[in-house]
Order: sequence, then C-alpha cells, then structure tokens
Amino acid sequence: MFLTDWFSLIVLISTFGAQLKLRSLRFQYVKYAFWFSVIVIFGIALYYSFLQYRLWQGDPLGKFYLPPYQSIFYFFGYVGVRLIGPWLVALAAAAIGSYAAQSLNTWFSGRFFEKEEPLVFALGIFLTGYPGFLFYIPVVLLAGLLLTISYQLLGRGRAPLYYLWLPAAILAILIKIFLI
Repeated sequence: MFLTDWFSLIVLISTFGAQLKLRSLRFQYVKYAFWFSVIVIFGIALYYSFLQYRLWQGDPLGKFYLPPYQSIFYFFGYVGVRLIGPWLVALAAAAIGSYAAQSLNTWFSGRFFEKEEPLVFALGIFLTGYPGFLFYIPVVLLAGLLLTISYQLLGRGRAPLYYLWLPAAILAILIKIFLI
C-alpha cells in the first residue's frame, strides 16, 4: 500500500469521525481538509519523483534514462504519467464533481445537499485517486439508491446521503488496494 493510500485513509477516517462527533461538519473544516490533502498528496508525489531520480542516478543502467543520455523531458514524462498525472486527473474529477453537485443543488433550490456536501464529495473523489474514483462514484450511487429505496419502503421520506460520502470513499480505497 502506498503512502498516499495511508494518508487518504487517515484523512477520510478522521473527517468521518469529526462528522459523527460534530453531527454536522463545518464547511471551513472540509475546505481545509481538502486543500491540506491536495498539498500533502502532491508533496508525496514530488517526493516519490525525487526518489525515482535518485534511484536512476545511482543505478549503472538507470543513469541512461537521465541527462546527458536522455532529455530531462523523458524523466518528466515518466514521472508525470506514473506519479503526478493520476492525482491531477483525480483533482480535475473532484473539481468537476463538486461543481456539478453544487450546480444541481443550486438549480433545485438546495433540495439535494447540505452546504458542505459537494465539498465532501470532492474530498472523497480526490482522496480515492485515479482509478479509485472510478469505483467511488458507482459505490456512492449504488449505496444512495439502496438507502433511498429502503427509506421509501419504510415511508420515512427523503434519504439523507450526508453520512454516506466518506464511508463510500474508504470502501473505494480498500477495493482499489485489495482487489486491483
């Protein structure tokens, strides 16, 4: 398991614990957790990039992947595709997902989500990473569908998805780690 997966699980579990304890997360807390996670994840990716450079630099055959034998852009391309690119894709998906959720909520007069829920959704998308968010979104949709059906059958009205976002992200990370 990668350091980024450990960090993501710690942030998601602590945020979910705060959500349960505080009964309602404050928007500022989720915003700080999101941006702190972005900074730490990209810091870890840059650290792994540095380690990759040092590994190639110290290897008798690996040094041929670095200048003067190869262009520095070969190294940047290698690191970008394998270490930094997946997190950029996850960040873009989180921005798009949060924007879509916020837009739909505004369009329907706040009927779907609490104020901080689109950002919690974005936190889940980003911390599951790529390809983890490809599991996260279907897990959330399936769990939301099952919860909505059970609420309708019991006659309890609208099903709240508030406490569903973070456990679904934890489950998606575990699926990514243990099944892929």
